[in-house]
Amino acid sequence: MHPPAPIRSRDEDLSPRTMTVKIRVGISRRGMAKMRKILLMLCLIAPLTTACNTLEGVGKDLSKAGEAIRKAADEAKSDN
Repeated sequence: MHPPAPIRSRDEDLSPRTMTVKIRVGISRRGMAKMRKILLMLCLIAPLTTACNTLEGVGKDLSKAGEAIRKAADEAKSDN
């Protein structure tokens, strides 16, 4: 007869289904707070940098539309 298996606690379960890897990271609370602030600032700044390109494109479109209106107005004046 085999001796009874030792009783393991839930944390000691080594089956692949329930095995977890615990890694201790050496980052302090202050360091984590600083990283969160930096991440938040990057998330807020990123859309602003793309908005510059978008506004530049809108400006070009408006100027082209203005040129087309001016051209049509000049043609209408010359027809009279």
